[in-house]
Amino acid sequence: MKYFPMAAFLAFGFHAAAAQSLEAKIAAKSCECLEKEKVATETVVRNCISHSLVEVVMADSTKKYTSQLSTVESIQSTTKSVYALLVKQCKIATKPRED
Repeated sequence: MKYFPMAAFLAFGFHAAAAQSLEAKIAAKSCECLEKEKVATETVVRNCISHSLVEVVMADSTKKYTSQLSTVESIQSTTKSVYALLVKQCKIATKPRED
């Protein structure tokens, strides 16, 4: 019985580690999209993120992301977080900003 708290902690830890945030899921899908492109311009990156966001949200049958994306500000915040993850996770060639 003295090992029960340790077992419960380990089981919860593995479950939490397996769960991915919305931003991480979108970033992973965006990386897949960007790997198909030769050069990642600002437009290409924006399109990959927006398409990936739609895919991830539409694939979720529980609608658990609805409240997280209910306002313009929350969508913008999520997008900024995804951009930050892309810089860390994706290996892509970038092109200077198009103005």
